[in-house]
Amino acid sequence: MIKRTSQALTAALGFALLLSVQACKKVASDDLKDTVPYHQQYIVDYNKNTNKTSASAQFRVRDASGSKVDLNNGAGVTANSKSPSALQLVPGVYSWTFDGLVDVNFELTKNSGKKLVNSVAKRDIGEIAFPSSFPTAVSKSSGFTFNWAGDGLASGETLTVKITGTPSSASIDPNIEKTVTSGQVTISPSDLEKFAPGTITVSMERRKNLVLDVNDDTSNGDIEMTIKTEKETTLN
Repeated sequence: MIKRTSQALTAALGFALLLSVQACKKVASDDLKDTVPYHQQYIVDYNKNTNKTSASAQFRVRDASGSKVDLNNGAGVTANSKSPSALQLVPGVYSWTFDGLVDVNFELTKNSGKKLVNSVAKRDIGEIAFPSSFPTAVSKSSGFTFNWAGDGLASGETLTVKITGTPSSASIDPNIEKTVTSGQVTISPSDLEKFAPGTITVSMERRKNLVLDVNDDTSNGDIEMTIKTEKETTLN
């Protein structure tokens, strides 16, 4: 029995390693034929608290499950005419940070010289904000509610509320994440029971997916937008 369990564990670990290797597999763009299309993925994240826009791009061979493409030897991608950060925190993912909440214009140049332009406008996603009546202190035993301010959720948009803070015990993770479908956010006493009294942070993230402006031949892709804001309150 112990031997069979060990063999099963080894097989499971081997499969997980295989998936990890496949997920991280990259191919140099100049090793691909000019006719090979790229699956394009762009992400634009607006942070209202820092007043900054983060953007990223990655490309895969043919579809979302293909190998990541390492752009080289004349191929490259810019956002608002800027080259990506030289530091790739995730291999094959190109990233930028801009001051302000700005529109982002991505331009992919393939080794063949072909150019693909996809743009994201700030107006493409609805506004999100905390109300002026947001409480400066809340009761752990009572919970609290608030109505978020901004445009109603459009088709394809989601709103997530997260709460972070100090755990009441070192052995638990109290972080809370809730999907909101209406204009009101309700934080119940059970949501707060694992937090220690003190400062908690409530964050709201609105998310929307858009179709590409320009596909690369038979391949498609997507654009993901988020807009975030957060506020602190005191938990008593």
